[in-house]
Amino acid sequence: FMQYDPKNPNLLVKQKVGAMKVIHTALLVGQIAFAVVMLLQSTGGEYSLESLDTTYLSIVSVLTLSGYLLGRVLYKRQIEKAVIKPTLELKLTGFQTGLVIRMALMEGPCLVSMLYYSFTGNIVYLAIAGLIIAYFISLRPSREKIQNDLSLSDEERTMFDW
Repeated sequence: FMQYDPKNPNLLVKQKVGAMKVIHTALLVGQIAFAVVMLLQSTGGEYSLESLDTTYLSIVSVLTLSGYLLGRVLYKRQIEKAVIKPTLELKLTGFQTGLVIRMALMEGPCLVSMLYYSFTGNIVYLAIAGLIIAYFISLRPSREKIQNDLSLSDEERTMFDW
């Protein structure tokens, strides 16, 4: 779907980076929209550590920590594979794959945390989802992050000038 144009080689890079940003934004907006729906359907949250169901909290904590750690490991592995690819296009595809995996592994715990908020009404779960969303925002792809994570050469970095 994205073709290399020898007359404008930077266009492919711009399109791929743009696609990554769209994917990130769509996943982020989905989480925020779900949080808003959960808030609107709520009858009023409570903040009480005594009424906090330790089973739900344990599940959310394990999912969040596992998603974070597994996401970092799988992202790193994907980047290690991408760095040695022969073309910039293949490197960017590898970066995108790693990014999507990392984001998906954080989106799941976020949605589960918001569901637990809807079940219990305890805003601790909404706060956890908020922290996950804040981290998710930090995953947004940028030129600098892509260039640094992929250890691009100076020549490859010039392809990001648009």
